[in-house]
Amino acid sequence: MGVQSFKYKAMELLIAAEADFESGRQYENLLPPLVFAADEGLRECVRVLLNGGANPNVESTAGTALYNAVSSNHIDVVRLLLENTPKASLEISPPDNDMLMTKAVCTGNTELVSLLIDHGAVVDFVDLNHGFSRTPLSRAASRGDLDMVKLLLEKGADINYTGDNSDSALFTAIYQHKVEVARFLLEQNGDIKRTTSDRWNMLHAAYDVPELVPELLQKGSFDINKQCTFGSILHLAARANKPKTVAALLEHDPKPDLELVYDDDVSIKDVVGYTAFLSACKSFSFECVELLLKASADFNFRNKEGDDAADILFRTGGGSEDAQKCFKLLFSGPYYKLDIEKVDKNGSMLLHKIGRRTSVSMVKTLVESKALIDREDQDGYTPLAIAIYKGNEVVAKYLIEYGASVNIFNPRFGSILHLACANGSLDLVKLIIEAGADLEIVDPLYGESLLYTALGIEDSAARIKMVRYLVDQVKAPINSLGGRFGYPIIRAAHMLGSSDSTGTRIFKYLIRRKADLNVADNQGRRAVHLASKALFNDGIRALVAAGANTNAPDKFGRMPLHFAASVEWGNCLDYLLDKFEDTDVNVKDVDHWTPLLWAARSSGTSISRLLRAKANTWVQGSFHHSESMWSALKLANFSGRNELLEKVVAKELTRIKIDNGIEKWGDDFHRSKVGDLKDAKCWSCFVVSTTNQRNAVEVH
Repeated sequence: MGVQSFKYKAMELLIAAEADFESGRQYENLLPPLVFAADEGLRECVRVLLNGGANPNVESTAGTALYNAVSSNHIDVVRLLLENTPKASLEISPPDNDMLMTKAVCTGNTELVSLLIDHGAVVDFVDLNHGFSRTPLSRAASRGDLDMVKLLLEKGADINYTGDNSDSALFTAIYQHKVEVARFLLEQNGDIKRTTSDRWNMLHAAYDVPELVPELLQKGSFDINKQCTFGSILHLAARANKPKTVAALLEHDPKPDLELVYDDDVSIKDVVGYTAFLSACKSFSFECVELLLKASADFNFRNKEGDDAADILFRTGGGSEDAQKCFKLLFSGPYYKLDIEKVDKNGSMLLHKIGRRTSVSMVKTLVESKALIDREDQDGYTPLAIAIYKGNEVVAKYLIEYGASVNIFNPRFGSILHLACANGSLDLVKLIIEAGADLEIVDPLYGESLLYTALGIEDSAARIKMVRYLVDQVKAPINSLGGRFGYPIIRAAHMLGSSDSTGTRIFKYLIRRKADLNVADNQGRRAVHLASKALFNDGIRALVAAGANTNAPDKFGRMPLHFAASVEWGNCLDYLLDKFEDTDVNVKDVDHWTPLLWAARSSGTSISRLLRAKANTWVQGSFHHSESMWSALKLANFSGRNELLEKVVAKELTRIKIDNGIEKWGDDFHRSKVGDLKDAKCWSCFVVSTTNQRNAVEVH
């Protein structure tokens, strides 16, 4: 308490009364009195404590008294501790903190550092607690403290000492832009040839210090093209947008090699194979690009990926004004003018490389330079098609307004209009239609109608807007054939099975717009079949209300009841059985599967309802006309649905056949090993496949 009150007289009385002045342990974070007094610069309190026998080297989490006095720049306290008997140790520092001498250097107090040295502090050592400047001299150099650097050298510090684990003072001064210190160390004959473990030399360190580059080149006889792990100094300066350094290098005789390629053994992998000119382009360093072009850098040079400067700027420039300035410079001179129709190894010209972030300004530069805006690449994509595919609406709009053809067709994407529609871009679709696109034409190998494609838009809000626009405003055909499900109404019925409520809204909307409800896909499936597999019965109810035929089998004999029976926890089955009381609950598909077999395979919740409707548990079906026969019980065993087994056992274990013969239930027939769930949905019946690996039977 006496120390904290700065009352050294009171302390003398407390010490005389044998108060504890060593530990500081009364409270968890309380410093020992001597450490506290030294940190606060309380010289008289420190004197009293030392005279009272306090240990000058008592330690704490903050270090010793000497360490704290040095850190806080209290030179009078430091002197007192060093002149005490016993003398405070110069070797103790708290863990993970700068060593004592390093701490002193960082105060900038040359008198304090001189005092420590006079009392035996070592000037050449490595302090592992700091980055790359780990000696006292290099730390002073990193701070640009010329007076401290001079003092350390006067006190015997080795100008080139690194301890093999630190950057030298000269390297540090150059790299940290401490020009005054660097020039002084050069005058003192600091080793200019020293390199770091990652091959950096003094010239590399000066990539951001252009005023030192001529001096180093004159003094050091450097190989101007030597590469460190970050390339040559020209690579470094060009990539970091340091035009003054680039200019200084280009003025040197001999000039650096402008076509020197960034080595493979490097730290920055994404610029391997780049020249300094390509690096400048990648960094959008306009002044560096211009300087290198003036110096005759090869603007046609391509990296390992086949990209030249224009490719790099066009792909990565985005909205950067500097990137646009660099790009325009390549095509407008006054130094060079690139061939805008040149193609790469994949047959693509520059305008085919539009990306999501490519700017209109760059595209405009190409178009105004007479680039062929309707030229197709090897996959049949025009620049407009690529802009739409990449989602770059601004560039797409510019190309359309400039006159790019909107009636381009391709088996990969159908048409330009299909591309825009698939991306959900209503504004682009409107613009393309206004520009004269034909709503009904599509590449025959692609097949999907425009409305069918619109149903696949991922964003539900955009999907609804697009469908309404196509149907209500531009009168797109609502019953055009094409796509996996054949017709828009069938695809919409399939979407009823998703968790997205907009599927039901669109489905009912198409019904109100008089979509043909009885069209069928190539498997004979109609909207009623796919609507029946939905979890909720909104869709099938709407179809029934609109007069759809619910008693139509598909080409495999499957009825809506089959699909409804396969759905776990769905209510379409209840609706169909309740609505159509005369429905044949034992109707068979071409493999003689009844709804009960479909339920036993994939929907235990449907079985009770089917049994109440008098479903026949004796019925057996094959699989794709194979000899293997399946009953509901056998399927329940195969599917691992143990809770269903008792339900699908026949109540009577014998029955009279049509020919008046007697048929026995036969337990062996109904046994089956549990199959392995493949987690792969069948796109015909929409049931997840199950396989028994032992006998290679797959049921789906």
